[in-house]
Amino acid sequence: MHYVYVMVYISLAVAMQLLTGNFPVSFFAFPLNLVFAALWLFLLWMLYKEFKYMTKIYILLIVM
Repeated sequence: MHYVYVMVYISLAVAMQLLTGNFPVSFFAFPLNLVFAALWLFLLWMLYKEFKYMTKIYILLIVM
């Protein structure tokens, strides 16, 4: 259900950007950046959990 809220929020942000015309984009940038950063961290965590016994992937994730 959390994904539905995130998708609705992103859709509303995009719609408001399109409808308001010359509105400062930075107003919407911070929350969207948080969503993308959280998604990136979640994907890294899933990769780490799945491949933590493979040394090459483990080293790659630590270096990042």
